[in-house]
Amino acid sequence: MNKTATVSHEYVYNMIRQRIRLGIYQSGSKLSENKLAKEFACSRVPVREAFLRLQQEGLVTILPQSGTYVRTYTLEDYRSALEVRAYLESLAATLVIEKNAPLGDIEEAYRNMQNVIDSHEFDLNLFGEHHYIFHRTLVCLSGNKLLLESYDRLHFQAIQQIFFKPMTRDEILLTHQEHRQLLDCIANKDPYGPQLALKHLWERKRATIAHFEEELKNNEEQDIEAPQSENT
Repeated sequence: MNKTATVSHEYVYNMIRQRIRLGIYQSGSKLSENKLAKEFACSRVPVREAFLRLQQEGLVTILPQSGTYVRTYTLEDYRSALEVRAYLESLAATLVIEKNAPLGDIEEAYRNMQNVIDSHEFDLNLFGEHHYIFHRTLVCLSGNKLLLESYDRLHFQAIQQIFFKPMTRDEILLTHQEHRQLLDCIANKDPYGPQLALKHLWERKRATIAHFEEELKNNEEQDIEAPQSENT
């Protein structure tokens, strides 16, 4: 059977979506309909259908007469997502405690982060992947399907590195200690657990937004100074 006939838009959609979420396709990069059709040995129709579905989910932007691009997130996008994320995970922690959910999977994610920290060469991208798994696992353990769907709709894995870009190693170690505290609170059914989850993410939101506001300010100043330097 011809391979082209066996490739569905569902398969193409899942592959592209996974690459966006893993950061293989970077924010703002253009996705070629022709190249992807050739890679997956299919016609352009499944790729086009996948693009439309990804646009509905907010992962890509389709510009007429230009092409399809991985969505670029604005500062306000980050701010809104981080605020909602904090409360979603606080609710998840509450439900995990109420349901006495087993913590094996999230403990494994914690150990994987610790292994990256303990390694000879710290890999920020790998730490970010395990960090995402840790937080998403917390939401999964809540057993609330709507909560998980809402969480995934915010595409945190696609923007995961935004949390760590401005952080020093000492700051990463501190935030990792908070992960341990959160797990201990949940294991001990401590009502402070949900508050800790909220505090943990809310403070990270403040630091991340402050960093990017500073970056924007510096870029604006450079744009203003650039014409002056050309005339000197």
